Amino acid sequence: MTAPGLDTPLTLGISCLHYAWGPLEQAFARAQHEFGLHLIEFSTTRLDGDDYDRCGRLATETGIRTSLHAWKNPADLGFAAAVEEGTRLLKLCQRMRAEYLVLHFGSYPERDEGLQLVADVCRELAPLYEAAGVVYCLENHYPFAYHGLNELGGEPADFHLLFEQVDFGEGLAGIRNR
Repeated sequence: MTAPGLDTPLTLGISCLHYAWGPLEQAFARAQHEFGLHLIEFSTTRLDGDDYDRCGRLATETGIRTSLHAWKNPADLGFAAAVEEGTRLLKLCQRMRAEYLVLHFGSYPERDEGLQLVADVCRELAPLYEAAGVVYCLENHYPFAYHGLNELGGEPADFHLLFEQVDFGEGLAGIRNR
């Protein structure tokens, strides 16, 4: 089965936060044998220490692909700390053989300034992730004014700003041409 409109195989996955599992081996076994899925999105809230290396080993042994969802706030960290954290997360992705890193834009008191911080961080990190073969995914979230949370990434315009300012390599070229 291929993804609609693409020549690539369709990958079906599940977040590790949406089903019960104990040891990592059980997470992989349930995803593969019980659910028939091809990818597990792990969360930084469920992994620590040697878990990342064990994920990498299990991914290789089972053929189940992995991704990592990190609960960080790049805008609020500030540029230098967000780049440092993004580099640390890339190393975790490499240890666990994760193909994707999923992040939210984060929150910031001033929308335009926060979006610019996210764009600056993405511009710095995009070449590192592309060279490592890890896709840097930014997930949409609540609108900025939702319950006073000042969430970034909740509007299509937030993504358009990134597309205008950051060269995401080959991955974005296909999106722009559709």
